[in-house]
Amino acid sequence: MAEEKEKQEKPAEEEKKEKSAEQEEKSAEKKPEAKPKAEVKTELKPAEAPPHKKLKKVARMTLAEVETEIKSVKEKMGGFQSNFAQHLLARKQELAGK
Repeated sequence: MAEEKEKQEKPAEEEKKEKSAEQEEKSAEKKPEAKPKAEVKTELKPAEAPPHKKLKKVARMTLAEVETEIKSVKEKMGGFQSNFAQHLLARKQELAGK
């Protein structure tokens, strides 16, 4: 019986060796795939959009700046229902009153 166990253990060891060899082959195949990933990263850098312009506070805008913002809000939002649009209109009245 001891001989049978040894015979069973030997094929199991051989299977482990075969599996490890297969895993090494797979890992060797995966290594070239890592290179395209690095290329993708370099391709994305030039395609990045420039940083957005920081909006100026409504309380610090001039009349001309307020009017241009009002035009863009009307085009983009379709009206003056938003709080931003309401603040712009209030600022315009404040500057027009002076």
